[in-house]
Amino acid sequence: MSQPKQNTARVVVLVLCIALVLVAAATVTLLIMRSKGPGNGEVTTSTTSSTPSPATPSPSSGGPTFLDGMRQIPSLPNWSGVFGGTDAMAILFAMGDFAHPVAVDRTSGATVWEGGDGDCTDVIAGTALVCTVIADWQGTVTGMNWLDVKTGQSEGSLDLTSIGARIYALTATSQGVLVIGGNIDQSNNPPDVWSAIIGYFTGPGAPAWTASVQMYAPVDEEPIEQPFDEAEGLFAWHTNANTYVLDAQTGFVVYQANSYTPAQIFSNRLVCMGYFDTPSQPNNLQVNVPGGSPATVTTCAGQDTGMMILGPGHPNMLLRTSGGSITGCTLEAVNPADPWMSSPIWSTQEAGADCAESVAWDGQSTAYAASGTGIVWAFDINTGQVLWHSSYDTDGTDGYWNPHVFTSDGLVAIDLYSQGVLGFPAWTVLRADNGQPMPGLGGDFGFLQDGVLMTFKQDTSTWDVFVPSFG
Repeated sequence: MSQPKQNTARVVVLVLCIALVLVAAATVTLLIMRSKGPGNGEVTTSTTSSTPSPATPSPSSGGPTFLDGMRQIPSLPNWSGVFGGTDAMAILFAMGDFAHPVAVDRTSGATVWEGGDGDCTDVIAGTALVCTVIADWQGTVTGMNWLDVKTGQSEGSLDLTSIGARIYALTATSQGVLVIGGNIDQSNNPPDVWSAIIGYFTGPGAPAWTASVQMYAPVDEEPIEQPFDEAEGLFAWHTNANTYVLDAQTGFVVYQANSYTPAQIFSNRLVCMGYFDTPSQPNNLQVNVPGGSPATVTTCAGQDTGMMILGPGHPNMLLRTSGGSITGCTLEAVNPADPWMSSPIWSTQEAGADCAESVAWDGQSTAYAASGTGIVWAFDINTGQVLWHSSYDTDGTDGYWNPHVFTSDGLVAIDLYSQGVLGFPAWTVLRADNGQPMPGLGGDFGFLQDGVLMTFKQDTSTWDVFVPSFG
């Protein structure tokens, strides 16, 4: 995959303008990162006794990017999202009687295969998808299939016996899929906290392990799913308003919170939390993992600071923001092992600007951040140097929308997602090298993932799909 999974974790399906898609995707929630963010131009650096190593560039496939040229895949009216892609195919989200995946050849635009009647995860290790079997328009899940991404054929079903009668959410990892299910405790009115089961599958059949957890889902709030992180043999996963940190080998629950608590994993099995769910929680909590290596859970941000989550494969430094529109926002990189005492590795500030609310990383040396005021900028992840500033269309919104930034194969895209408000946000596509707009690629909504760009235009009710191409 051409950008880190956020996330994952993030199948990521947010089609606010199409009610049928919302129903079919009821069991899978959008992976969204909401944090505060950066500043701009002045860069100060300082040394610290324990400076994390810089980001290591990801190996390049040598293939084309969108900046080399692009090819439009023939449009179909029922396309409405992107599951991901491989070197040969774009895996798209389509609507029929139910939501289902469609694999399209990147070169010819021809349909290679079309899947069944369920929603799916992102592509797993470039070889597989896990897709739910939807039984009715209420989104009832009756099973899950492990599909060969090359053929769309099922290699077998997941044994959900130990998970429970209802599936709440799932997300792809580098080698498998995490699934959470159970039965709502109807004795509470409304339901508050109830028991759930997380299962980890690395192929068809029984899960590699299961873990008993608590789950909180406020019925009066729109669920928010945050970026997935995977490192050091640990998973950090958010479902609805819950945070789970799990040992990847055993399923041991290292930490759980019945609230949104940003989490990112660093070297030596250190888990940085935005804050603790319980105020009395001891900082630098040492957790012994039976049959595995110990882990440390600590707070690396506070009430006046925010964490910017980069997702799996991130460098061993924490991005943290502070300030506001009056005092100016500061973005700093700190040593996660000593986030409060050491001097920042680097910091940047832009006085008078709102903090960024979303960040995307290209997996190499550049990250992109967007603020709620229509500003997006690129900065060097190793030094904090701001490379360029640009702007995006806020469509005259006044706080009902929040920016979400994506990057893949030479492009940066920003859309405004709703927090419980239906409507058509703005979708802006920029060049990743200089922030200049890409003519004709904007719209009301879109996706950018794994070298697949999809845009939706309300006036024509059509989706346009593009992939990179030389010439």
